[in-house]
Amino acid sequence: MPFIESKLNPRSDDFRANAAALEALVTVFCAREKFYKFEAVR
Repeated sequence: MPFIESKLNPRSDDFRANAAALEALVTVFCAREKFYKFEAVR
């Protein structure tokens, strides 16, 4: 299997902005999951 070189630069502004956006989405999804689990128990 050939080796694939990454062109991503984790120090770039674009990378950091995308990482922050994804982290925000994960936070929202986790909060929704907790909310719906709480509502299901009620």
